[in-house]
Amino acid sequence: MERTAENKALHAANSAAELSSPSSFETLIQVDASRFLPIETISAGDSILVAGKDLKWEKRTVQLAANSLNIPRNTTSMLISYGNKQLAVPLDQLLLLSNGELTRASKLSLTDTLSDANGNPITIELFQIGNFPHMCSNIATSLRLEDANLSGHLFVLNGVVCGDYTLQLFYKDR
Repeated sequence: MERTAENKALHAANSAAELSSPSSFETLIQVDASRFLPIETISAGDSILVAGKDLKWEKRTVQLAANSLNIPRNTTSMLISYGNKQLAVPLDQLLLLSNGELTRASKLSLTDTLSDANGNPITIELFQIGNFPHMCSNIATSLRLEDANLSGHLFVLNGVVCGDYTLQLFYKDR
């Protein structure tokens, strides 16, 4: 049964109380076709899997990796729940929607669907803004936006296509 916006909102409100409070939400970044690593372990010079909006994936070398010194940050962020997974991201994190558009985490709605690495929709079951402990890493494989496809500026975190730090800084919301 497909949920209406009202049913999703009710489900979200009821589910909020069911969320556990782990000490830190693990954030895994995809580094090749079958391997994910904790984002805080990535350093400049490492390779990760990246794409543009066309979702043609390739390995590229990380140019910038500024992490939170392996200490979970407890800052205002967005906790997104989908399937049996969760992703905690900064409010200004760019996420790829299944329709090919980018949106900041703070602008998500329960009617949005996120994109997986193949462009398949990921249904958001719940999202909350709060102080969620998570690893904060600013990662980029290029420090310039070179084309409209945003080549090399999208990567996969916990199964969701997200924008890199360069994109987060320079992408103009539409």
